[in-house]
Amino acid sequence: MMPPLKPPLRGIGEPPPWPAPPLYPGDWLDLPDDVVARTGSLLERFADARAFPNLTGRFLRMRALRLPFYPGWTLLEILGRPLGKRLGVARVLLGSERPLLLNGSAGILHMVNSKHLEGLDDPATVRHYLRFFCSCVHGEEGGGTRFQVVEGMDEIPPEMVRPGKVETVSAAVRPIEEVDGPSALLATLVYGGSLFRSLMRIDSSGMVVMEDDEPIAEDVFRLRECFDGPWQMHPHEIVPHQPKPETE
Repeated sequence: MMPPLKPPLRGIGEPPPWPAPPLYPGDWLDLPDDVVARTGSLLERFADARAFPNLTGRFLRMRALRLPFYPGWTLLEILGRPLGKRLGVARVLLGSERPLLLNGSAGILHMVNSKHLEGLDDPATVRHYLRFFCSCVHGEEGGGTRFQVVEGMDEIPPEMVRPGKVETVSAAVRPIEEVDGPSALLATLVYGGSLFRSLMRIDSSGMVVMEDDEPIAEDVFRLRECFDGPWQMHPHEIVPHQPKPETE
């Protein structure tokens, strides 16, 4: 039996604004209160069963995006307040199977790819998939940060950039470029405190390989994303690299 629907726990007044842009640009839809309540009840059942560890707390708002490379699947972003903590954003895949919590591991994506990945013969879909895959997979720096593909300054919150570095970042960010057909793409990545230009190759199974990368603007960001389990929390301050003293 379905549990009784719970209203979204929003406190007094309107819910807080989203603290960060979506995982990647697209036609995101902010969900109405009744859908947030029903979806929250569904997710709480999986959290109670420990299928979603660390996804407990207050769900304040949700937004959703249809994924062209997973027909019938939706990427859900949840603005919530993990128990005893500050605001954060978690992400869940909703499709023909049980909801899947995105936790920074590529294994979840490869599992879905093995059954549901389609459309990588279309150049536009390949680009969508690359942006999705890179932003879902976390590296090891600072306890986990995304390999975030960016194509414009509107995707980088102004407060992330160090004072005096806006022009440097703006000059370095470029749209994705084809290098050797639609499956080999040159992309600008935000990772840690720097920007990189990376050559990425995507095969028909959805495997993404970084064949080459080089830093193009170092130490230009003053804030770095941080994650607490599946929750993307408020960015951390980055201490800039200090040059090593010269030795005689």
